[in-house]
Amino acid sequence: MTFPAQRLNPSLPICEVESWQDLITATQCTAGYTTAGIIDVRNARALTFFIDADAAAANDQLAIVVGVSNAETQPAAGDDSWFVPTVTDGAVTIGAGAGAVATGRDWTLLPAKWGQVLLNPGEYRFPAFGGASEEGRWAPAFDVSRYRWVIVDYADFGGATRCTVAIKYSRSI
Repeated sequence: MTFPAQRLNPSLPICEVESWQDLITATQCTAGYTTAGIIDVRNARALTFFIDADAAAANDQLAIVVGVSNAETQPAAGDDSWFVPTVTDGAVTIGAGAGAVATGRDWTLLPAKWGQVLLNPGEYRFPAFGGASEEGRWAPAFDVSRYRWVIVDYADFGGATRCTVAIKYSRSI
């Protein structure tokens, strides 16, 4: 199947989209992160998650963390092979660099004039639910073209009760 946007924008490359697959079916979240699963993305360009969350009470707030690895073979969830892509708020501060310029560099800008950006591990929090009858449906997409493996963790950082979540995914090849 051709990605629908291809027909709307001829400048986009042709892209095949796989049917979605279950990562986890309806599971109650916990207050700490739980691993949903590991996905092979070696031939994928993008990965879209289809997240279906049902609130147990007001203030339930679902969060996910996506980790990536370029290990040759699939690492286990507990391996030291996972890295969290970074996000930034975009703020740039002008300040001194961390030490002297390395030997052999040919730039001459003084280290006191570096533009500094704080990189943070990416955690994706969805809006808090207003009540137990609310349902959330989200489809965040990620560029995975530079990675081999993706791991997904999820948690609920809301009140005393925890939402129920199901996560599907689809790879764009």
